[in-house]
Amino acid sequence: MATKRRYEILLPVLDNAGEIQPAANFEAVEERLLNFFGGFTNCGKVRGEWAHGESVHRDELIKVSVDIDDTPWNRERMKALKMVTQEAFKQVELYVTSYVVEVI
Repeated sequence: MATKRRYEILLPVLDNAGEIQPAANFEAVEERLLNFFGGFTNCGKVRGEWAHGESVHRDELIKVSVDIDDTPWNRERMKALKMVTQEAFKQVELYVTSYVVEVI
């Protein structure tokens, strides 16, 4: 079959003030992924923890992924999506990863 690139986006359930993100933010991301790339997978909630100094920070996140052709055009569209989403979710940084996947 084909080689694709998987993009995984971690969307914070809470904003930086500890308030729940509006459902419309999540719906907008899914709608854009569907319109731009033809589909997506909502992988559900994940959580993470990290230490910074003596503090431990915890996050609840929704992981959304999409497998698409590995092209410069798609990468630029994903970067644009990241910027819009980062602003909507009021984040300093939004964690988006990508890696090659082989569909067999």
